[in-house]
Amino acid sequence: MGILGTKWTMREDFYASRLARHGKVAVVPGFDDCDLVDRIIFDELTQGVIRDASRVAYLKVIQRLADAGAEAVVLACTEIGLLIEPSQSPLPIIDSAHAHATELGRLALAVAA
Repeated sequence: MGILGTKWTMREDFYASRLARHGKVAVVPGFDDCDLVDRIIFDELTQGVIRDASRVAYLKVIQRLADAGAEAVVLACTEIGLLIEPSQSPLPIIDSAHAHATELGRLALAVAA
């Protein structure tokens, strides 16, 4: 399972350890790709800047994750979903923003019932 997010998210074991509990191996980008992904998050996405060149760069990173054995990719930063559509990705995407919103909706409906 590929992981894209901030450098800290990609390099620390928060996602990796949870994936391992479910028999999944975390695949993270190399150092240069980690720097690229992190820079785009902080210098562009969190500032509301969406660039086609950054989308292309992310898709290349995702392809390298696929080449390294990832079967899907977790967008572990809520802003990345603004840049990458699932239909554009060479791997299936798990968007953390979508997953969180879906679970919150489920919980809210359970409480209201």
